Amino acid sequence: MTESSSAQAMPKPGLRELADLCAERNFTVRACRETGDMTLDAFLALQAEKVRRNRRIPPLCDPADLIAAASGLAGRRLGPAFAEGVREALGFGVLCTADHHGGIYCAQTFQGDLFYAALLRKLGYTGRTVPILGAAQVELSSSTFARGICIATDPEEVQLLPLFRRKYRNRMTSQVPPVDRDMIVEFRKSLRTVMRPEMRSALEELIGTVYESDAVLAAESFSAQTTVIGAGLSEHLFSDADTPLLTYLEAEELALPLLLRELREGTSLFARLLGNAQLRKALCTVRTEEGIPLAGHLFGCADEKGRKVFLLLGEDGTLTGTTLEGESLCFPADCDSLIGLLESRTLFPGLYALALLLAFERGFTWMGGVFQSQYLPQWQRLTVRLLESLGLSDEADRIRPYDGSGYLCGPMFALFAGDGFAAPAGPAELWMTRPSFRSLCEQMARTGLWDAHLIGLSWMLPDLTSRDERPDGWYRSVAEELYSMFPENFLK
Repeated sequence: MTESSSAQAMPKPGLRELADLCAERNFTVRACRETGDMTLDAFLALQAEKVRRNRRIPPLCDPADLIAAASGLAGRRLGPAFAEGVREALGFGVLCTADHHGGIYCAQTFQGDLFYAALLRKLGYTGRTVPILGAAQVELSSSTFARGICIATDPEEVQLLPLFRRKYRNRMTSQVPPVDRDMIVEFRKSLRTVMRPEMRSALEELIGTVYESDAVLAAESFSAQTTVIGAGLSEHLFSDADTPLLTYLEAEELALPLLLRELREGTSLFARLLGNAQLRKALCTVRTEEGIPLAGHLFGCADEKGRKVFLLLGEDGTLTGTTLEGESLCFPADCDSLIGLLESRTLFPGLYALALLLAFERGFTWMGGVFQSQYLPQWQRLTVRLLESLGLSDEADRIRPYDGSGYLCGPMFALFAGDGFAAPAGPAELWMTRPSFRSLCEQMARTGLWDAHLIGLSWMLPDLTSRDERPDGWYRSVAEELYSMFPENFLK
C-alpha cells in the first residue's frame, strides 16, 4: 500500500476524537474532560461556591450602582416587574457574560443562559427574571450569529437564516439598525429553504408573535429590541409555568453611567489608572500571553462601516488605533475628553475596562464561556502584579482572591432529534416542541459534564479549530453519533 492510499484509508476522527482536539486547545475544556463523570448539577454547585467566595471579598466599589442601572433599564423596556426581578437576581452577585445577543438565536448561548438560570436557583433565587449581559462590541458575524436565527433541523449543518442583510455582517451589534418590517418580509422568503414543515410553521409563528409585535417594532435600537424579543420568546418556549424570563441587557450600556461617574469623581481605581502617567506606563508594559498590553483592551471605537477598532492608551494620555483601511485614529484620553467621547458614543469601554468596572471593582462573579474563563483569570493576575509594582497593595489584596474562572457557556444538555441525527436545541427548536421546563432542568442536572461537552461539540468545534482541521462531513457524523449516544437528552 502506498503512503497516499494508506492516508486515505485512515478512519475519520469521530465525536470523541474531535472533542479531545478541543480539549487540547483550551484549558477549561481539558479540565472538564478530566472531571467528566461529575454531573452538571454537581458542576453548578462548584460554580455557585465560586460566587459565594467572591461575595466574601470586600469590593472596591459598591455594586449597587450596577444593580440600579440594570434594574432601571429593564424597567424602562419591560415594566416594573422586570425591574424588580433584575434587582433581586443581581443581588446574588453573579453575571452571565458569555452572550453576544445570541441567546435569542443560537443554541450554545441559549443553553448557557438556561444554565445560568439554574445557577441562580442554586444560589437561592426564586424569581423568574434572569438578566443576561450581552456584548455590544461583538460583530453580527460572530459564531452566535446575532445576524439572524439558527436552526438545527438539517442533518448536514446548522442552518443560518439571516434577518440582517449581508452588508451588516461585520458590524458590531451596537452599529446596526433595528429590525424592521422589510427585514421580516425578506426573512419569511428564506423560510422556503427550511425542509422540515413543522419548523417552517414554528418560525412563521415565532416571527409573527414576537418580532412583529408593536413593542419590538417600536423599539429605538437593536439593543432595545433584543431585550423585548428575549422576554417575548421566554413566554412561549415551555409548556409549564415558573419558567425563566431571559432579560438581555447590553453590558456596555450598563457600564457607561458607572464609568462616567468614576471619571468625574476621579477617585476610583479605574479613573486613577487612566489619569496617572506612571499608571498608564504600567498598563502599556504589562502584556497578555498574546502580547497585547492591558492598555490595548480599555477602549474601542467603530469605523465608518461600524466595524470594531481597538485603541491603545499611550503613556502620553492619547488613544490611538488603525482602521482596516489603514487610517490612523487618535483621541485625547484626559478625563474631560473621555467623558465627552463616551457620552457621544464615539468610544465604548473595552472588555478589560468592563472587567475592571464590574468584576475587579464591584466584585460581581463573571460566568462566561471557554475563552472568558481563560482571559479573565489572566487579566486578574496581571492586574494584581501591576498594582503591586506600583505600591497599591490594598487594591491588589482585594483583587487577588477573586475567582474569574466561572464557566457556564459550553456544556449543553438538550438535543433536537431528527431522522437518525441529533443536534443541540436552540429557541427555534423549543418553540417547535414546547418541552416542560421542569423536565429540562431534571435532564440538565443528571447529564455528565464531559457528556455535556460532547453534546455541545457541533458549536464548540468551529470556535476552537480551523476549517482545515475539521474533516469533510464532520457535522453530520457528529449529529449521527449524538443521536445514538444521548437519546435521554432529546427534547420531550
